Amino acid sequence: MILIMVLGFFLITSGIVVEEYTTTSNTYAIATKVYLKEQAYYQAKEAFKSFVSYFKVYFKNEASYDSLDEFLPFPIKVPLKNGWISISVIDEDRFLNLNIVKSQVGAQIIKRLFKELKVNSLHVSTLRTWITGKGFWDKSFPIKKSEIEDKRELLFLGMSEEDFYGKVGVEGAIPGISEFVTVWGDGKVNINTAPKEVLLALFPSYAREIVDEVISYRTKHPFKKVDDLLFVNGMNFQILHALRPWIKVKSNYFKVIIEVKVGDVEGSLTVVLKRVGPHYKVVYWRYS
Repeated sequence: MILIMVLGFFLITSGIVVEEYTTTSNTYAIATKVYLKEQAYYQAKEAFKSFVSYFKVYFKNEASYDSLDEFLPFPIKVPLKNGWISISVIDEDRFLNLNIVKSQVGAQIIKRLFKELKVNSLHVSTLRTWITGKGFWDKSFPIKKSEIEDKRELLFLGMSEEDFYGKVGVEGAIPGISEFVTVWGDGKVNINTAPKEVLLALFPSYAREIVDEVISYRTKHPFKKVDDLLFVNGMNFQILHALRPWIKVKSNYFKVIIEVKVGDVEGSLTVVLKRVGPHYKVVYWRYS
């Protein structure tokens, strides 16, 4: 009987010790995780500071235009002692701002982009009503009646993931619309950095064949002013007049994405910068 009591006491105390050890181990693991998360955020902020030092020089560049060549150093990836850090810079002014859909001409431009990418799961008219509050609405939720703040709102409105992120069609891979639109900027596109799909949407339907000429020309001769488009074969004043309200040659909005891995913890810092003369202004900051 005494042996049984002693054995029982041993098992109970052993269970308490094991439970305490487990609790201590879990607490240590949680503390380590929190520490690594703080380290990741710290590394991301320090990387942003270093990047800004570089970009300040870029912003002070008094050139009247920006071209693709100026973004060649990015993205970059740097190893850390117990992880890595990468920095990517995206010229947001090379994309179409979804909010131009508010105007009739802007809606036609977005419609041409939808057609180019074979987007069929969402109508441009729905997008326009979502922003302006004017037009037919058959959704179960109320109209926003304000500008789009995140391009993922397209998914909320019913666009399929295939149309948004990309899909494979009978003619091969078709990129998603998320690769060509933004919510940042003044609504004008930098024709020096815009991808072909965006240029095809910008140019009137009767002038689509000129887009390849534009891309070929800017490779050797970046446009220093909008009127330089007249040097491109096939261009004329009529086409330039139609394009002028929607194009420019210098970018002002840039998205910086800094991804960090410290140990087994990963983090991502997204910052949108607006160029204001030789300086910059942070208009968006999010760490996740």
